[in-house]
Amino acid sequence: MKKLKIIGALILSITMIMSCVACSSKKDNDEENEETTTTSDATVETEGTTESAAAAVEETEGTATEWICESCGATGNTGRFCNECGAMAPDSFLEDGYVDVAENTAPSATIMTYETEEFVEEGTNTVELTFGTVAPIPYMDPETGIKLDVCFHGTVTYVVDEGETIGSDLLKSYVLSLAQPRIANLVDLGVNYSDIESYTEDIELGLAYDLRENSPIHNVTVHIEEFGLTDSSQAEYDAAMENN
Repeated sequence: MKKLKIIGALILSITMIMSCVACSSKKDNDEENEETTTTSDATVETEGTTESAAAAVEETEGTATEWICESCGATGNTGRFCNECGAMAPDSFLEDGYVDVAENTAPSATIMTYETEEFVEEGTNTVELTFGTVAPIPYMDPETGIKLDVCFHGTVTYVVDEGETIGSDLLKSYVLSLAQPRIANLVDLGVNYSDIESYTEDIELGLAYDLRENSPIHNVTVHIEEFGLTDSSQAEYDAAMENN
């Protein structure tokens, strides 16, 4: 009888031990399954993030964001033309797939800044001076891609400031030297030589402003009668236009 009790106690103990082992094994399996599921979810999320990042990179690589203007140095440009001076974006930007219909229309070229003058009545003190280019001004024509030698002539009227003097030869030299950056500005803005006369008034007003700022005169009016080319440039220009 005593032996039976001992055997029964042993069987009960073995049963309890097996139950504990089974519970422990189940717990380990559940934890492992949970960890596997979490890892799998993290992997899926990582893959999704990677795909989104790749798409973002691809979009960034396919669309340029901004560029620096080579003509005036303005930064932050995002369209086809410079926000400051209207110059066209560099080829590296235009060829990067950037297309914006709203930016696809070229703005009117803006001449160098100037201020107009409020004339003062001065009786008969007005002086009229005729000027003309002694040496032609180089003009790299965007339309033909050739360097042209531009000439022009006209008149300037002015009144010398009270108590001041200025010789006519000196003023002529001022007119021609100050005209060069004004005309060069048209090249920077991509203005074709065939369109140069459309900007005559701006050049005249700009020159009048420059003369007032650099010499003791006022009531200044500049009139450019004609732009032209030297004979050799005219022949080269005509040939280039025929081939275009």
